[in-house]
Amino acid sequence: GAPTLRRRQVEAELQKETMAIGQGCFGKSRTVRGPCVRAARARARAAGRTVAGRTERLHSFESSRNLIRKVDEILESTAASNGASEEQVTAAVSEALTAWVKSSGVLPNEFIQKSKKGYGRRALHVDKHGRYGIIIMSWAPGQATAIHDHDNMWCVECVYKGRVAIQAFDAVKQKSIPHHRTDGGANLYYLYPEEEALSNVGNAGQLIPPKDVHMISNAAPGGEVAVTIHVYGGHMEKCQIFTPVDVEEAEAEADSPGRLYKRESKSLYFTREKDMHEVGL
Repeated sequence: GAPTLRRRQVEAELQKETMAIGQGCFGKSRTVRGPCVRAARARARAAGRTVAGRTERLHSFESSRNLIRKVDEILESTAASNGASEEQVTAAVSEALTAWVKSSGVLPNEFIQKSKKGYGRRALHVDKHGRYGIIIMSWAPGQATAIHDHDNMWCVECVYKGRVAIQAFDAVKQKSIPHHRTDGGANLYYLYPEEEALSNVGNAGQLIPPKDVHMISNAAPGGEVAVTIHVYGGHMEKCQIFTPVDVEEAEAEADSPGRLYKRESKSLYFTREKDMHEVGL
């Protein structure tokens, strides 16, 4: 299979590197030849690691391209059917992400590094026709999103590494609160928490508006970094976040498990290289 072929390629490259590096030791005296050969072997081992790393990196790019091609095929086929619902599209994408992760799909190393400034957010692919985007997110211990939606786009989220907690909310739109300083009552919502779900490697979930209000946090044990793959039904450049609103007890809904929030638009940005922690995962 592919792993065996890659291993043979690495071994062949290593043998070539060893022979090339050792050429300079031939014809030397026995006293000099011993240290020369040992140094050549050390350089060959270092070269072998370089070759292996280069091979694995190329494999990660090809593996990621396979994922992109699969998602592209799904969007092409559902568009051709002229009747596919968002439920059908997200179900197919969800199945494809799970299959790719569980068949040892590999992301390039730079996409799975944690960020110093909040969770990592990096674009793996942006469809030129605007049909979808694939974003990779990394979560250091303790990192989480705000409560948010997906700006009226469907989304499929799949765990690539570690474990995440997903807290969903039922959002009920409210009118302005009497005698309260908050204006813009159209953006007030009561959020009612639903059961929190823990997602492990290969688990995928579908979010379709208006049932897409949620938050994600790292729930991986032992301080592990978590990584998730997100496929959106378009280019998501902003989302709506929900921030708590302080209200007097008499003004809040009596005996309600929900809480009042204000919805506000927030622009989204990608992680910059200088914000990365250069650590192996």
